[in-house]
Amino acid sequence: MRIEYDGPKRDRYDRLLAYIWLDGEIYNQELIEKGLARYAYVYHPPYTHAEDMKTAENRAKRQQKGIWSIDGYVTDNGFRSKEQETSEPETPDSPNTSGLPYDPEGPDRDCSDFSTQESAQAFYEAAGGPASDPHRLDGNDKDGLVCESL
Repeated sequence: MRIEYDGPKRDRYDRLLAYIWLDGEIYNQELIEKGLARYAYVYHPPYTHAEDMKTAENRAKRQQKGIWSIDGYVTDNGFRSKEQETSEPETPDSPNTSGLPYDPEGPDRDCSDFSTQESAQAFYEAAGGPASDPHRLDGNDKDGLVCESL
């Protein structure tokens, strides 16, 4: 086994970013090719193996493997389950009086939790944005507009 770094070693969530080589093959690419992962969140391209990853993803999409076999499951902001398509009920220990689908003071949220940019923007502003962005919805551009791909 060998680990190869290509760009930043960690993302904004402190996740390790690396290629894992097993028996001369890139394990990351094998996961993508089988439809068990997607190629996303590209931070500072170009990457050495980007084209191979995109090719593997396109092949999995065409063959409707794994995640690509579930209609609407893969989104620009992650993955969406049936449960996420409806508003998540608030828990009794964090009452929501804001009228928003989620409590701005509650658990961490990301863009995949919202069905529209407008609802994400309202949540962001209720949580203190743009002065504060505890849920990191504004991304790297810090322009005050969140979840712009929705």
